Amino acid sequence: TEPESLFDIMADGNRIGGFTVKQAKKAGFAASTSTVNVTNVIGGVQSRPSLKGGSFVASEWDVANVTSSNASLPVSSVDLAAGTFSVEFAATLTYNSATQNATITLNGADGISRGSYTTSQSKVVYTLPTGVLLNAIADTTVVTVASSNAGPISSGMTATSGNTSWCKVSVDGDKVIVTATANTATASRSTSVYVTYLDSRSQNFTVTQMVTDPTTIYIGGAYWKKYNVNSVGNLATALPSECTGVRTNSLGRLYQWGRNVAWGSDVSSASGWNTSTNTDSNSEWPSNTNPCPSGFRVPTDIEYQNLANACIVEFYNNGSDWANNNYGYITLVSKTNSKLKLEFPAVGRRAYWDGGRTNYGTNGFYWTSVGDKVNTVNAHDIGFNSGGITTAGNDNKRNGFSVRCVRQ
Repeated sequence: TEPESLFDIMADGNRIGGFTVKQAKKAGFAASTSTVNVTNVIGGVQSRPSLKGGSFVASEWDVANVTSSNASLPVSSVDLAAGTFSVEFAATLTYNSATQNATITLNGADGISRGSYTTSQSKVVYTLPTGVLLNAIADTTVVTVASSNAGPISSGMTATSGNTSWCKVSVDGDKVIVTATANTATASRSTSVYVTYLDSRSQNFTVTQMVTDPTTIYIGGAYWKKYNVNSVGNLATALPSECTGVRTNSLGRLYQWGRNVAWGSDVSSASGWNTSTNTDSNSEWPSNTNPCPSGFRVPTDIEYQNLANACIVEFYNNGSDWANNNYGYITLVSKTNSKLKLEFPAVGRRAYWDGGRTNYGTNGFYWTSVGDKVNTVNAHDIGFNSGGITTAGNDNKRNGFSVRCVRQ
């Protein structure tokens, strides 16, 4: 309110005039809310124009204007009578937009401030991968988006692909579903994708699709060879599902950990078996004894765990009738694309003490590249039979196990 008092001017007992004294309202900004005098805006305001609203209380004749200390966040539409104004926050922001801060001041007609408050506008800060890889076949992957300053993303996010002719994107809550058509060209291809949330565009992430390679697929976060290692630098020539009985062409050969001597997987004895203890303190399979083809290496235990977590395990013949004349095998099928799969035959092993074959047809043992740091005669491996799979094996390095490879 504006309290006022009326004063009379008297002369010889007669009123000859008068005047009124009016006191200005106590001037100041209204309290900050989610839509008035907002003090911290995350993202742009194109879809949320109400965030620009400002309000103050003052006698119209007592104030001159409302100003901003930052030309990038100017004040507009000041209505002294109504006590309203707007702060012109940017409609849209990008990943490289700088945070803007401003002090909004209510200026009195006498040049003295009647109050102020601070406000700011910041981009949405995203957590995204720098890139994702897709197989040459029609493939799909899911990218989860998070923000460190905009809270959980449950709705309202959009995604944009740089090349919709082969890479299409859609959004489900905080997830971007990236779908690519089959790449029939002779070279890999790439495009960029970005998301927008709260009118704030993210940095790009790159989608790369492989060129067709019949021996390699991308699954579980790594490029895997589809076949076991045969002789050093070479692969088996068939998948277990393409063979019958002993499935000889799918087996490959057996290797002692850290050594690149190939031992047969389909003969009963191993002449010249190396029984010397391998206490190499290296925690990784040495590069100079890598049995994989050029550009590939033995997988780590973490890579095997990631593969297992990304896949559903299927057992040949539902786990029945695995035998030394009817070799079993497992198939790891991607949870996101059933066309992506890896088959592992149950080759068995050669025993560390004499190289004799055991468990052939019923069990599979595959080395990882990780040696045991405590018990250095052992190294980590994965194993399976007709009833299950473990990625936490730990066995004597002198055992002859199968080897599968991943890209370096």
